[in-house]
Amino acid sequence: MRIAYVCVDPGIEVFGTKGASVHIQEVVRELRRRGHDVVVYALRRGGEVPDDLADLQVEENALEDTATTAQREHAQQRASARIAERIRANGMPDLILERYSLFSSVLAILCGDGEWGKNRHEGGERTANGTPRDEEGVPPVDGSAPFDIDVPPVGGDLPSNDVPPVGVLEVNAPLIDEQRTHRELEDEDTAWELLRRQCAAAQAVICVSDPVKRWVHTHTGSTRVHTVPNGVNTERIRPQPEASGPAIVTFVGTLKPWHGVADLLRAANVAKGPWRLRIIGNGPERDRLERLARQLRVDTDFRGAVSPARIPEHLAGTAIGVAPYPEPRRAADHYFSPLKVHEYLAAGLPVVASAVGQLPELLRGVGLLVPPSDPRALAAALDYLAINPQERARLGRLARQRAERQHSWSVAVDRILRLAGLHETDSDAVAPPAVGNSPVGNTQATSNNASGDASPILYAYQKKGDA
Repeated sequence: MRIAYVCVDPGIEVFGTKGASVHIQEVVRELRRRGHDVVVYALRRGGEVPDDLADLQVEENALEDTATTAQREHAQQRASARIAERIRANGMPDLILERYSLFSSVLAILCGDGEWGKNRHEGGERTANGTPRDEEGVPPVDGSAPFDIDVPPVGGDLPSNDVPPVGVLEVNAPLIDEQRTHRELEDEDTAWELLRRQCAAAQAVICVSDPVKRWVHTHTGSTRVHTVPNGVNTERIRPQPEASGPAIVTFVGTLKPWHGVADLLRAANVAKGPWRLRIIGNGPERDRLERLARQLRVDTDFRGAVSPARIPEHLAGTAIGVAPYPEPRRAADHYFSPLKVHEYLAAGLPVVASAVGQLPELLRGVGLLVPPSDPRALAAALDYLAINPQERARLGRLARQRAERQHSWSVAVDRILRLAGLHETDSDAVAPPAVGNSPVGNTQATSNNASGDASPILYAYQKKGDA
């Protein structure tokens, strides 16, 4: 199957060190492992290229320089249109898997959503507040630059000899809320409108958690919204021996306030057990956290940003993984599917984590849960494991088993493809669904790629909306 993986988020590098980069690489790696032909289209390529993805075709379409928030938002729309044009020029793939990004319309352009196309023909295009759109499908904004390329209209008709690819939209966070709360959002109407169009064009909308799923459903009305949590590469991350001496407690993640690392430092300050603290990751909070560690006289091993390929070597020697998320203002505010915790499980580590979001279910029977924003409770749980090596070993074995059985990327990608109606029945052969009303369970071996070549994988197809 020919697959285009799309990311139009200017803050994410395909080959970067963030969790988002890990997510992209692992999904692509799993699709390639199954024999699919994957091309990635993104705004930023990044330089931390793992050896096994060195031959991956990545088409980078850098965002132009802008001076204002409004200009940047329009630049993102133009970039997504250029990416859609590149995908079309390269020959339409069988599947487009897009990571949801603000102001992107790639799925809406290329997957030919029927509802949106109908609206275009019947009533013209309007923004969420009723403002007419210009001919390019982007709302006119005073002072904005016009489109500089000829692109098909959003949701417009495809050429009669083309068959729209299957579209899957991955939604990893309520980006519109995040942008409004933590950064700047100028044209919120267009952001909501494009989210609705992207969801309408998608065969399946895949959300990393139930709160994200509810957010998408509430704001788009889509009934094809599903929860598929993040996974972990159980081959890349494996159990390793503990280091000698005091137990090493390791945190992995971006250093931002909502990861609770300040509470972890305060826990280390009041702890009684024999453990040392290692922090893998970087972020805007790092300077403040290093100052706090010095003030509290907590000897902390700050490792900085680490590429996904090097995470195993930095986890080496660890005895306990920790995820000290703080108390969210509302339960729905903790919408994460923490990659770090999946990686701890794969590494065979016992985990101490805050009892928020997915963590109680994820860690049931294999970890210790503590109240969020409670450094003393966190210290007590870490102390307990630090002085009980047999309990660490028991929980670590169970954690590894759970990662292998339930949380590998293979399991996650299986579910994504199934929800999109792409049921692989033979790992050596793929064919995309014919557009129309192929019944569930009907296997096909035809192709709709631009070259007309027969795709080599068999699958069963469900009608849109039945997944």
